Amino acid sequence: MNLRPSIRRSLGKGRNLLSHLEEKVTDQKWIFLHLPKCGGTSVAAGLQRALGAGPEGFIDPVQTREWAQRDLPKTDRAEGSARLFRLRLTLLREYADRGHPLIFGYFPLDEHLFSEGSTEYCWLTVLRAPAERVLSQFTYGLLTREQSVAASVTAVKKQWQSFLGSDYFQFHANLYAYYLGGHAVGFDRSRVDEMRSCAKANLRKFDVYGRLENLPDVASDFRSLTGFDVEFRRLNSSQVNSDTQEQMRVIEQFEKSIDREELRERTQGDVEIYNLARG
Repeated sequence: MNLRPSIRRSLGKGRNLLSHLEEKVTDQKWIFLHLPKCGGTSVAAGLQRALGAGPEGFIDPVQTREWAQRDLPKTDRAEGSARLFRLRLTLLREYADRGHPLIFGYFPLDEHLFSEGSTEYCWLTVLRAPAERVLSQFTYGLLTREQSVAASVTAVKKQWQSFLGSDYFQFHANLYAYYLGGHAVGFDRSRVDEMRSCAKANLRKFDVYGRLENLPDVASDFRSLTGFDVEFRRLNSSQVNSDTQEQMRVIEQFEKSIDREELRERTQGDVEIYNLARG
């Protein structure tokens, strides 16, 4: 086929431009540390679109939790356990060794990977007001794992009181300390203060970090650093996973009865970390 010289030149320029764009996208490698119930599904989807990345770097929270549970006594909860954190750390390191352009999902900060000066990855995370995050975690758990409880406001309140008195609540009240600073001290719940101190120091070193309540600021910081436009479309996974509108009505009634001030006081440790994020 004999193409005219002008067409060939245009095609050549197009191929060069495409090659340049592909190279630029490939060079932008990111680790998105998804903190549970902090809008991570929306953020991850936006980053995938912006970077042209696929799902290969996804660390599945459900699958990894099921794997960890196999190695624990039935009475022990995998979520919040050192076993689960270390399993997810192993996957994070494997994906980084493979060079996936975007690694995302539930995993704690890896002190070694994070501190390597020659690392090719940038780091991003998003935090949410801790009291709202804990409440969202509780209601999401009801809607996805204990739907029968969500049929009655009285039943939900009873479950909430049980939750507040549990070790599981203590983990979620200090979740930012565990995820951002737990690796340095072995995810030892008796050393939460040390985890919190490490978390504060680590958060300041992230390339991009901010609050769920101010996602446009996170997008602006990402754009300034990469030159890529990103859009974070807010999703509500709790509504998506609920079977009936009646369950959502029960949850809404229950949430109105919560003493938010008391919950903020009981999550004060994570509030200290959250306050470091850009307002």
